[in-house]
Amino acid sequence: QQGHVIKGMLMLLCYSLGLGIPFLLSAILIDYLKSAFNWIKKHYRIINTVSGCFLILVGILMATGTLGQLLSLLS
Repeated sequence: QQGHVIKGMLMLLCYSLGLGIPFLLSAILIDYLKSAFNWIKKHYRIINTVSGCFLILVGILMATGTLGQLLSLLS
């Protein structure tokens, strides 16, 4: 029983760290990230369009069953 509790606590710790570390890093690196965010704002329309096309492509690949074949080639 105690092994399950320790395993659960370890999993919760890992989850919490995975959730919290990106926020801590962004708070520490806020000055550097401002320039990155400004670049993203400047190119937002292009990024949005490319991301949307990528999602549509992945959806089509999933619907046709081709995505599984491509992933099997990569592994």
